[in-house]
Order: sequence, then structure tokens, then C-alpha cells
Amino acid sequence: MSLVGKLEDLGLAEILQIVSLSHKSGMLKLNSCGRTGTIFFRDGQVTRATSSAFPEHLGDLLLRSGMIEPDTLRQATPHPADAFLRPALGQILAAEFGVERTAIDALVRAQIEQIVYSFFGWGEGSFVFELGEPEALAATTLDPLQFMLDVGLNPHWLALEGTRLHEEQRRQSAALIDADRQLVTVSAQPTTTLSAPVARKPPMRPPTPPRWRRHSPRSPEGRGER
Repeated sequence: MSLVGKLEDLGLAEILQIVSLSHKSGMLKLNSCGRTGTIFFRDGQVTRATSSAFPEHLGDLLLRSGMIEPDTLRQATPHPADAFLRPALGQILAAEFGVERTAIDALVRAQIEQIVYSFFGWGEGSFVFELGEPEALAATTLDPLQFMLDVGLNPHWLALEGTRLHEEQRRQSAALIDADRQLVTVSAQPTTTLSAPVARKPPMRPPTPPRWRRHSPRSPEGRGER
């Protein structure tokens, strides 16, 4: 079985469903707008995923989660000269440093899910699915610091959840765009300036005519003698 095409014609959800139903092993390569990604399958189950947008390796994830100390990572990290001859980092940490394998697997599963879900936002680009065992296909690129599950994830579930998350993100983005447009529309409307009311002067009252006092003549008796 060979799958080659464009993401515009066949979306990631459909590709995952096809590989899941066929129970095939292989590697799906994705290219979109300068970004690259891969999904590895074993018997139709997703065992590994990588993306140029997620450069972290397993050691980074373990440090960030507080599961190991930097000194432990340095001791467990294979030397570059024999890196591809030694077991993967997760196996070394579980066997030699007592790190719980279930905790490592849970962290790896969460990272694979996050990477696969991010691919649902790649609306355009190309893809190709190559048949083969994941370990053989990744022999030249599989870094022991990377992660791979022994028991893979169900592609059907990944397709449903990835589609749901992508649609939810699109609705949220559309709501934000609508809110921005309404804000711009309101800002562009002319504003009406209200002028302060003019104080009205009270009506002028006519002047009050002077009142004349009437004086009576003074009697001679009222005059003083000199």
C-alpha cells in the first residue's frame, strides 16, 4: 500500500483512518509551509511522532516535568560515538536509574498526542506514507534521546480528538476576529461632541422710579434763636 498526495485533497484524519483500518506499519511524512513532521505506525498503531515545531527530546521533557535531575540525564545520555548502539534513553533511565517506566510512557504519550494534534492545523502541503517497520525506517534518524512507544496509540481516537480540538480552535479564532471587527467598526464611527449649554441671562427688570419724599416747611417755632 502506498499513499501519496496533498493535504488539501486528503486530510490527516482520513489518512489516520486508512492506516488504522489496514493495520499497516510504516512512516507518514508531512510537509507544510516549510515545516516537516513524521508519524510512525506499527500494525496500524501510532508509536512515535516528530515535528520541526517541537524540537524537545525526551530528556528535555523529563527535566521540565521534574522527573529527573540534570546530573541523572548526563549520566544516562549515551555518548555520541555509540549512541545508536545503546538502548533508548527511556530504557536506560528505567533500568539503571529507577525511573518509573509507566511515568515515562505517560509523558511520551502526551507528547505524541500534542505533536499529532498540531498536524491538524496543517491545511496545505504534501504527504507520503512508506511501508516498513518503524525501527527500520528510522534507523538513520532515530536518536536514542527521542521517544517511541512499545504499545501505540489508536489512530481512530487521535483522528476524532484532533478534529474536535482543531474545530474548537477555529471557532475561538473566528470569535476573536469578529470581536476585533466590531471594535474597529465602533472606533471608526464619528463621535458627536456635545456643546456645553449657554447660560441665559435673566430678563432685565425696568428700573424702579425714585420715590420722592414730601417735606413740610419748618415752623418759625422750630428755629433756634441766635
